[in-house]
Amino acid sequence: MKKRLLATILIMSIIFVGNTFADDCVISFRTGSTVAKICDKGYKLDTAPVAEGNTVLLPFRFIADRLGLDITWNDQTRTAVADGQGYKISIATKKNSNDATVVYSDSKTLDGSIKARYVIRNSRLLVDHSTFAKILGLSFTVSGKDVNSPVDPDRIRYRWIDFTLPVDSEDGKTITLSNVLSDSSTKALLVEFWYTACTHCKTQLTHLETLYKKYQNKGLVVLSISTDGPGNEGSRRELLEEIGVTFPTLLDEKAEVYNAWMSPGFPNFQLVVPGNKFVVMRNENYSEEANAKLEQMVQELCSGN
Repeated sequence: MKKRLLATILIMSIIFVGNTFADDCVISFRTGSTVAKICDKGYKLDTAPVAEGNTVLLPFRFIADRLGLDITWNDQTRTAVADGQGYKISIATKKNSNDATVVYSDSKTLDGSIKARYVIRNSRLLVDHSTFAKILGLSFTVSGKDVNSPVDPDRIRYRWIDFTLPVDSEDGKTITLSNVLSDSSTKALLVEFWYTACTHCKTQLTHLETLYKKYQNKGLVVLSISTDGPGNEGSRRELLEEIGVTFPTLLDEKAEVYNAWMSPGFPNFQLVVPGNKFVVMRNENYSEEANAKLEQMVQELCSGN
């Protein structure tokens, strides 16, 4: 138990997001566009922001989810609730009004109740951009069609998304992520998305193989996920044999799982641990510093075996 507690403390103290994020991270929207950007990285929206005069209505679920809040919707009361990371937010909408009642609390500083402009488009709740400053500390400003707010990159959260993918083999075997995490022997799980023509992906796979050999008997599981399209079987297997990869390689030929995991840059790794719904360490692009921090975390997580 003591070692588990120490591992948890280590994760919280050195959680590391790779060099995708700059110090001047910004959340950016554009009215009419279904693409948002966080720290210059694009994300697909279910519905575009809507302009109403000097106000822009922004997607509440997308923003709250990126900050690690859990969102629920009650059809009977027409209320959205976002909870987590010290925040509790309730947005009650009305059928015959575009003014919602927002009740919010922040365990650090704030609590209150305000009125906010809203619309519902494509079953998604969009809220007046100025409301986010009060309920989440995001000070959006409007410039023409663009709506931007600075954000601390450490606030951005990534949820791991469950999947079942075929193994790159002839036996028809598949692997389900949640099944691996529920195995009592799993202490840490690494996922890497890659493709054969990516030069630095080979370097990262080589590093993960070294790490895997060191900790596989202590609870480390590694799953590599190839986003190669059909027809790359020969070159992919040749590369894996050259490196000497011994952990499973799964096939995501349409990149559906890759996109669901918020499309990390190549090469990358995502560290997942049982009992945590968020990726505890995510790195994009090759980094020796990130790999050193990764090994430190894996060592702590697997030290109980």
